[in-house]
Amino acid sequence: MGKAQEERLTSKEAAVSMAPSDRIHHLHQSVKSIISAYKMILPGTTVILGVSGGPDSVALMNVLHVLKTDLRCSIHVAHLDHALRPDSRADAEFTCQAAERLELPCSIRREDVRTLAASLSMSLEEAGRKARYDYFQQLLRKYPGGRIATAHHVDDTIETFFLRILRGSSLQGIQGIRPVHGDIIRPFAHTTRNEILEYLQNTGVQYRIDPTNLTISADRNFIRHDVIPAVQERFPQYRKPLARTMELIGQEDRFISLQASELFSRAVQSIDSGLVLSIEQLRQADEVLVARVIIMALYETAGPHARIGRVHVESMKQMIYSENPSGRINLPSRLEAVRSYSELRIVRKETTFQASRIETEIHGPGTYQFGPAGPRISFEIIPAARIDVSSSDGAETAFFDAEQAAFPLMLRSVLPGDRCRPWPGKGSRKIKSILIDAKIPRHMRRLVPLLFRGNECLWIGGLRRGDAAPVTDMTRTVLKVMFTREGCFDTCGRSGN
Repeated sequence: MGKAQEERLTSKEAAVSMAPSDRIHHLHQSVKSIISAYKMILPGTTVILGVSGGPDSVALMNVLHVLKTDLRCSIHVAHLDHALRPDSRADAEFTCQAAERLELPCSIRREDVRTLAASLSMSLEEAGRKARYDYFQQLLRKYPGGRIATAHHVDDTIETFFLRILRGSSLQGIQGIRPVHGDIIRPFAHTTRNEILEYLQNTGVQYRIDPTNLTISADRNFIRHDVIPAVQERFPQYRKPLARTMELIGQEDRFISLQASELFSRAVQSIDSGLVLSIEQLRQADEVLVARVIIMALYETAGPHARIGRVHVESMKQMIYSENPSGRINLPSRLEAVRSYSELRIVRKETTFQASRIETEIHGPGTYQFGPAGPRISFEIIPAARIDVSSSDGAETAFFDAEQAAFPLMLRSVLPGDRCRPWPGKGSRKIKSILIDAKIPRHMRRLVPLLFRGNECLWIGGLRRGDAAPVTDMTRTVLKVMFTREGCFDTCGRSGN
């Protein structure tokens, strides 16, 4: 929330006296303006829109539906059922029906977030966030150049500011929620919660309320229901000075980030298993910049949605400045930092496993595990008359002419020089390049299953199929190959593929 938002707050005051129809139009134009200002959605973009069924995301779904023709984009609704409440499936059904009424494709996934939180030693809030964004990113891989849209708004930004202040945060953290962060966009970043509720009332759009949002059991709800109302009562105009403060914080943060990026380029090298930090280079720099470089290195290795805390940064700083030439600490996202004399390496704990080749020979139908920690792949032979191959996206499920893709087949990890002739497409490409384009992190690429017959790549599991062994009118039997992750996937509405 900065100068642009402060100006927008003034424009809201002028909008109070508008008629309901004018207010609806005003919100549409406001969202369209921020999308344009931040280049959130370019023509031809597919937007994966996270919709919970609550007021914020339902409102954003309806606004983007109205704007999608002007924006020349496509909308794909995505809902993650956290399985935390007995009636959570009703939220999924509601979201699916709401998307259907707008003729928008909708994908649903159910994830046992409570079990996920326990297995990863996370809070329910952190585990839910991880599950959501992992799911959104998986859907995004089907749409190169796409974006993930969430319904975070001005009040979310203010709540985040206070929450991070009280928990202790860096300049980066107390800037709040940015309108654009990588491939994530927030078209409501300049919209208030009251504007959203007013929009829903004026349009008659229905939504669901999660009863857990009405309690103050969580820190964020305490900020929302207790802290901010108290601030509002004492300082009615607090939003404008807060906007100026956050703008100044942003300016200083950008300057420090530029300096840290220059240090990162000198002090950090990339290796197959992660990153190597030069202790000598870091010791010559200011500790503020060293902390930034550590944060940058952790996010680059763990991914943009990792939960990196100050305690992890401080632990790594101690290793850098320690006279002890060796050491090892555990980090989030199954990372570890290893000190060895003049180097500090950030690597994944599975590095030893991932560096080895995964290879499974497929002799017939059945379900196979791809490595000890990988996905499950099922193989099934079906008469061609019983199969509608147009129902397949070629990513999670692929169909092949069973005679041309006859057993034995080989399921293995990528090797240097591997190529594939993607379908649809022309010519062949290096599989490494395909994985890079799909934003598969380097440390995860060996866990992507590749299906080969001889030297021909039939399928890149979870991404796309090759053009070999296509199902034609002459096909008598079909080989169905299906990629299975944890959780349950269903699709409602149109496929959108």
